[in-house]
Amino acid sequence: MKRLLAQLSLTAIAACAAPLEPLPASKPNPIFIAPAPSAPKETFVYTDKPALILVPLVSPSAARAVTERFQAAYTKLGQPRLLIRVNPQPRTLTNPNAPAAPDPVKQEEPPAEVRELPPLFTRLFQQAGGRVLEKETSAEPAEIAIEVLAATRRLVVREVSGDRVHLVPELQLAAVRLADGRLLAQVSVGELFGADAEAARLLRHFKLTELAEAAALRLMEELASAR
Repeated sequence: MKRLLAQLSLTAIAACAAPLEPLPASKPNPIFIAPAPSAPKETFVYTDKPALILVPLVSPSAARAVTERFQAAYTKLGQPRLLIRVNPQPRTLTNPNAPAAPDPVKQEEPPAEVRELPPLFTRLFQQAGGRVLEKETSAEPAEIAIEVLAATRRLVVREVSGDRVHLVPELQLAAVRLADGRLLAQVSVGELFGADAEAARLLRHFKLTELAEAAALRLMEELASAR
């Protein structure tokens, strides 16, 4: 018995003296790493601006009232013959002692919109009861000339960034009695609009023919009230 106990003691001592095997390395617990903040995205802010709402320069009811007043006044004048002249050449007096004039310079053809003006004014005055001549003859001379000057006007508008130049159409109409050259009525498209800034804002959105129709009605109104 004693011998057995002695052997067990030696075995225990040997076991204690033997080097311990290292424990297997344990995996570290995962650590949560927050993602880096992303750069802020570019945002766009859309705002609704009031749109430019264009209304007719002359309403149909107002145009009808003007043509009726013009027709009544025109009838009282005896329905004089009308002649439409668009961008007429200035008249010059001839001097028999003056040297011979050079050959005339070939004029450029007017833009398409300007070429539309003679038939447009002819139609407008005929619809109002006017007797419009296609061309003047000695047998049937014109009595009143409707002269139309079509050009481009420069409007200088003061803005935040500085003065800005806008090119806008310009129409000037005049009714002239040919017997004595008396100016019966005269209107301009610029009279239909307000200050230069407002005119530059609106004129660019209208066609030349639309402006011409409004100016023709304005001229009829002036002729109807002329004394």
